[in-house]
Amino acid sequence: MPAKKAFPSGELRVLKKQTSDVTAGLSFRPLDAEQIRYLWVSGIIQIGTVEAAYDFTLIEYKLHIDETPWIIYSTLVNALETEFFEDFWDVVNYRRKGPTEFHDVAWMEQEDTYDVSPAYLDTRIPILDKDGNTTKVAYPFIWEHTHLKAHPNGVLIYSDHKRLKFLLQWVITWHNLIPPTPLFWVADDKGAKGISLHRTSLWLRSETIDWLARTSEAFPVELHDSIMPRIEQITKSNLKAKPFTQIPGPKLARWEKRPTHATDEQPKSDPGTQQIPSKKTDDASLAGQDKRYLLLQARCANMAKKPDPTNQGV
Repeated sequence: MPAKKAFPSGELRVLKKQTSDVTAGLSFRPLDAEQIRYLWVSGIIQIGTVEAAYDFTLIEYKLHIDETPWIIYSTLVNALETEFFEDFWDVVNYRRKGPTEFHDVAWMEQEDTYDVSPAYLDTRIPILDKDGNTTKVAYPFIWEHTHLKAHPNGVLIYSDHKRLKFLLQWVITWHNLIPPTPLFWVADDKGAKGISLHRTSLWLRSETIDWLARTSEAFPVELHDSIMPRIEQITKSNLKAKPFTQIPGPKLARWEKRPTHATDEQPKSDPGTQQIPSKKTDDASLAGQDKRYLLLQARCANMAKKPDPTNQGV
């Protein structure tokens, strides 16, 4: 059994990176893409003390789906055979982890498609040769035979080779080909990060800004400088248009009628504190006092009417 190939260890670095647009003179059949560019990229990958050079054609597809500006990166057909030497992969281990900013896209196991809205499933991109001729048509959002990686800023890596999928993530990162504005949230489900390509709103649309101003909902931190000034402008204009209204204070406790019947149960007092007994002032005790007072008054009146038996007159 042959021994496992030993790859150099260490951090991936890039030296002498170069990017050139070599689209001039080529004509394409774009299918669903709005624009196609050929980008020649080159550089030297350094891993520890070992180096490996790359020099190949990167194809950039731009398209809008569901109001989202997408950029898809792929390679020429048969790029592995025509634009790479085999010893390159003796240095670069494609089983290493890619950039942490790229995530897998959730897929539907029963349908063999990525978890996207139906409009995505019919998206077609041409797989081209070095002269710009379409050699085959790819459906990047069909899961079978597709290696798809997504960046939250609206970039997709499409390839049908795991080696190229790994390399393209690093190359477009090193060559600053990722837009600065995030478009999607990254869901973290049980430690496995994934990204959903569904779109429910566009953060920079005026309707979204109005909604954020009304609800104070959270938005991506990366968009703070673009969104907050617009929210503050809406808030200031609303303050000018609306008259000042005093903010109501806390609600007072509702008045409750005291019970009219005497209660034998006394509230428990804390030990060490002296409780002053309260006077009974309920209706029953008041009625008894009035009755005794009236009886006393009546007795006094009767005594005044009776003659004194000891009084004999003069």
